[in-house]
Amino acid sequence: MPKNINTPREELICGKLDCLTRAVVAGEKFTAIDLINSIRTDAERMEQKLIMRKHEVEALANERLM
Repeated sequence: MPKNINTPREELICGKLDCLTRAVVAGEKFTAIDLINSIRTDAERMEQKLIMRKHEVEALANERLM
């Protein structure tokens, strides 16, 4: 799900890392694994968006050179 300025901190990566830290300290193994998977999903989505933006910028740069 796309994030925006109104997304609660608990749904953002840093908030999830805070929850993960608490889960690890409390020994909540399954909660920690779920949070790790959720963080990975968010990070992969951000990585793909950055790659897409890079390609868009490269395409625009090539258009300007023509």
